[in-house]
Amino acid sequence: MDLISVEPEFNLYSADWPVRTRMPQAPPAKFVFAQEGRRMGVAIDSLVSPGVIVSGGRVQRSVLSPGVRVNSYCEIEDSILLDKVQIGRYSRLRRCIVDEGTVLPEKQSPARTRL
Repeated sequence: MDLISVEPEFNLYSADWPVRTRMPQAPPAKFVFAQEGRRMGVAIDSLVSPGVIVSGGRVQRSVLSPGVRVNSYCEIEDSILLDKVQIGRYSRLRRCIVDEGTVLPEKQSPARTRL
């Protein structure tokens, strides 16, 4: 989680300490669905890897590994999502570490649960 701070102890962007890694062949990260007040695909103060799609969800202070999918109306805070995690609609995660390949199913809409 230190990686997302403004000046982390281990700075991935420091030219004095280069990080050598193999980049996966993946498309760039994508943020879709911008309907102000309804749903908006955004990531704030987060580290987002290639191949990630934030589709109408909100991500704050989190690390998203390659291939992660965050669906509409989701709220992800202070979490680490490992490779190829899929988060279903209306899910809310706070302070979680989600193992690779995990699929969280869509929750029922809050509007549909009210009688």
